Amino acid sequence: MRIAMIILSLIWFWFGWYICNKNLCGQSAPMIKEEVISGSLGVTGEDCDPTLVINDKGGDFNISSTENFHFKHGSFDLLPPTSDMLGVINQLTDHLSDNSDRFMQIEGFYHQDEQGEMSGEGLGKARATSVRSYLMSKGIAAAQLTIASEMNNEICRNDERILNGISVSFNKIPSN
Repeated sequence: MRIAMIILSLIWFWFGWYICNKNLCGQSAPMIKEEVISGSLGVTGEDCDPTLVINDKGGDFNISSTENFHFKHGSFDLLPPTSDMLGVINQLTDHLSDNSDRFMQIEGFYHQDEQGEMSGEGLGKARATSVRSYLMSKGIAAAQLTIASEMNNEICRNDERILNGISVSFNKIPSN
């Protein structure tokens, strides 16, 4: 009986490890072919507008930044924000702290041909989740931040950086 329990425990452990590595915990990033990385994904140069507009009409708050949240191409790892973005984040934190009845939806962008750690809608949601986690670390309440994903084939990029990783919108938190 004891041997059967040990064998079942080992099988259960192996099965849990396999499921975690296959679906939940992630895998190491697959190798990306050089032609995919250097391809013509998104917009570069003068046609690129990475501006982030944060406009909460109901909360009388409007700010924009010539910067946006940046990510490596094909990745959801948030790159360190610029000093301009840090100022915007501080103002946003103050606004949401002063308006606890408002919430902000973060929409993570992805390009249909972008490949890397994740792709498609999952990549957009992972980018939005990265920004959400960052904003929560700056003091914004989790209840005030939701996530979504959107394909954007006009995504701005500079070499290996995605320059306009998200967009935002606001609404009032429904009262019970």
